[in-house]
Amino acid sequence: MPRAETLLVVAQRLGVTKEYLLTGQSGVQDPATSASTEELSLEDLIRAIAAKGFEVSIRPKSPS
Repeated sequence: MPRAETLLVVAQRLGVTKEYLLTGQSGVQDPATSASTEELSLEDLIRAIAAKGFEVSIRPKSPS
């Protein structure tokens, strides 16, 4: 069994809960990842995606 401190550090780095690492069942780490997409604003969705290591950019549609 891993030490509690090690488990917590690994979970934080992966963006999951330590319970998820132990059980494989989804746990809640922060409100942005626990809310459904209907409840999140566009800004919150962008922040959540960026927090997972992705680059997010939005630009207007080019005129047809």
